[in-house]
Amino acid sequence: MAFFLRGGHRPRIRLTALVLTLWIVYVVWRWREGASESRKLSSPLDDLADLPPSSASTSAPFPASDPAPSAHLVIASLRGDDTSWLDHHLSDYSRSLYVADDPTAALTVSRNKGRESMVYLTYLLTHYDDLPDVMIFIHSLRYQWHNDDPLYDGVPMLKSLQLDKIKERGYANLRCAHTLGCPAEIRPLPVNASEPRDKSDTSDRGKAEMVFAQAFKELFPDGVAGVKEGEVPEAVGVGCCAQFAVSGEMVRRNGREMYERWRRWILETDLSDAVGGRVLEYSWHSMFSSPRTCHLWPSHLYHLLFEETASGLQRDND
Repeated sequence: MAFFLRGGHRPRIRLTALVLTLWIVYVVWRWREGASESRKLSSPLDDLADLPPSSASTSAPFPASDPAPSAHLVIASLRGDDTSWLDHHLSDYSRSLYVADDPTAALTVSRNKGRESMVYLTYLLTHYDDLPDVMIFIHSLRYQWHNDDPLYDGVPMLKSLQLDKIKERGYANLRCAHTLGCPAEIRPLPVNASEPRDKSDTSDRGKAEMVFAQAFKELFPDGVAGVKEGEVPEAVGVGCCAQFAVSGEMVRRNGREMYERWRRWILETDLSDAVGGRVLEYSWHSMFSSPRTCHLWPSHLYHLLFEETASGLQRDND
């Protein structure tokens, strides 16, 4: 025991000396490395200082970035809808809030018909000559089952939009999920031309499918991209439910008369509000030169439309 106590101090002293020596070596090495890096970093600045003042002042390491696109919300609402979430979460967006069933509202429509379509068309016709870079057409409630968000929340969906990509593409439906609307929600033509259509589906979807062929010809009398004059597409599909973003440039590719024709069609049609509104719901993408049916996987659409985050769409804590 005595031998262990006497001899036990020497290894401890040697270990301490070794650690101290290594620490001194490390400090010296870091100092020399720092001096070397300082010389490396200072040399480009020294070279720049030797340039004539005019050359140094006009040099720019990166080109100036393009300004962010201007964006405007167009909201279709009814009396009693809670739209306070727009002020709380989306105050950075300018907006036009229409109250379709209130003739005394600051923004309203001549007749509440065709669901959201009358609001959308009224805005496009009113502002045709001074449209923003991007318009986002939406319904008024924050939580709606068709919002493309795990909690059906419109806030993260709208905050995550990549406006520059929408401006570049011209049009984007805000629902990427294929459930309801894709790949082909409506088949205007009968499977067999020699047999009458099956009229057993009396739902709004079934009724809209029954009248879609004639409505398409009336809405697009001169045809549309991919569909000749007087013809009707075999299938029509797009993610429901009439919420989309479109660029001002894309809107103006169509003459004002097209939007006037659509509004007149809504006002004059004998179709019910639900059926007439559904016909237009599955026609907006054709107006803005998008393929008649869903042609991209949802994952591709999410990548094109929304900013990528670790958890999908960026969520607010509240």
